[in-house]
Amino acid sequence: MPGGVWDVVSAGQCWHWLDRARAAAEARRLLVAGGALVICYRDFSVEPGSVGGVSLELAIAYNSDWPEVGGLVENPQWGDELAAAGFGDLHGFGFDVVVPFTHEAWRGRMRSSSGIGATLSAERISAFDEELARLLHERFPEEILQVPHRIQVLTGRH
Repeated sequence: MPGGVWDVVSAGQCWHWLDRARAAAEARRLLVAGGALVICYRDFSVEPGSVGGVSLELAIAYNSDWPEVGGLVENPQWGDELAAAGFGDLHGFGFDVVVPFTHEAWRGRMRSSSGIGATLSAERISAFDEELARLLHERFPEEILQVPHRIQVLTGRH
């Protein structure tokens, strides 16, 4: 891609997977002067006893090696890394939203997570899903789950 022609480079739900120094350098190469790198995450709340908390506990029981990489709140060094890569005018902010899920949709959300669907055998995924379905039915019987999420954003300018 040509460099110096993009107003915005965005990374959603992925910054933790990247070689961040290389990704930041590539973003700077692509951006026009004054262009913005935007890193954003939407993470479900893992408060103990919440839908997310109970689901994460179960996921870790099935895959104790799953690293809890987290988003921007858990990785404050990302701002320092952007500054070291030459980004300025750094701003971070966050806000809370509630996202509705049916039981089926929430189970799909959890199966698609890196610690479950991407790493477990088909048999373990099925067992996890069955146990999650049971837990949701017993502990959160409402038809539509209201799952708190935190939106987190970090921006930096070229």
